[in-house]
Amino acid sequence: MRSTSSAAGSHRARQISLFAGLAAALLVSLLISAGTGQLAIPPLEVLGSLLNRIGITWLPFPETQVADTTLWAIRFPRVIMAALVGAGLAISGLLMQAIFGNPLAEPGVIGISSGAAVGAGLSIVFGLTLFGQWTTAVFAFATGLIATLLVYFMSR
Repeated sequence: MRSTSSAAGSHRARQISLFAGLAAALLVSLLISAGTGQLAIPPLEVLGSLLNRIGITWLPFPETQVADTTLWAIRFPRVIMAALVGAGLAISGLLMQAIFGNPLAEPGVIGISSGAAVGAGLSIVFGLTLFGQWTTAVFAFATGLIATLLVYFMSR
């Protein structure tokens, strides 16, 4: 009985260390991404700029005001948006796999992509302008949703 408990504890410790390592890798990649571009900013200066906003000034700050403005006006919003989009895609993939009960479920396999392509194609071919510039996107979304519902109800 004791060996089972220690094996479970060891498995839990591995999971925690894996999660911590992946979280650290994500933060490092976000810092590197924020510093990468036409105006190269070293990762320590990127971190220094972040910490300086909360009152911690022991790391080097970007050498020029242009670099700091570039970080806060352009790069940080883009990096944060990219992280949020990635998280959203991960959650939507998780939900799709959970709802359909299939670990291989993804939009191409289930038919969502094909359904959306049909709607987009119909709006383009027939020159529909019901929703202005958003017509193609609305038709793609609607037919993708219809395809999803058809597959879901047929699988039950």
